[in-house]
Amino acid sequence: MRVLVYGLSYAYHAVNLAAFVFRRTDAVRFALLSAACRTLAFGLLAAVAVRSGELAPSVGGWSLLVAGIALNALAVRALGVTRTYYGAELGAVPHARIGLFPYSWVSHPMHAGIVLQFAAVGLLCPALSREFPLLVPGHVALTVLTAVVEHFDLHVEPRGSRRS
Repeated sequence: MRVLVYGLSYAYHAVNLAAFVFRRTDAVRFALLSAACRTLAFGLLAAVAVRSGELAPSVGGWSLLVAGIALNALAVRALGVTRTYYGAELGAVPHARIGLFPYSWVSHPMHAGIVLQFAAVGLLCPALSREFPLLVPGHVALTVLTAVVEHFDLHVEPRGSRRS
């Protein structure tokens, strides 16, 4: 059960990192797969949390959750759906510098929002952290890793696209 929960939960990080680093996937296919994997990851966290029967009445936790969701929604609004799912990196749209809020305040608002959401899960469901102690910290670490990879544009050039 543990391997299944950790594996399925972390899968969306692997999908996103592979798409960004290797850039060998269709943008539409990637967007669908990434959204499905993220939904599965958060759904799995919710199922485990509900199963535990313990939900802490944490104003801080709910505040972090709402702030994280809002930050993600604002970032998607600023980028558009295609850019949200590496549309520029996968060749679906041209590269562009985004200066709209929240990108005018934070370099990686989506990742910041995701970290806030996972922190909220840890606060709102202490049983989840007891049963799966590496789940929330693992998601936070993988989210930070993805932000670093994106920030420094760490990728492998696809074959036949060498830049001179």
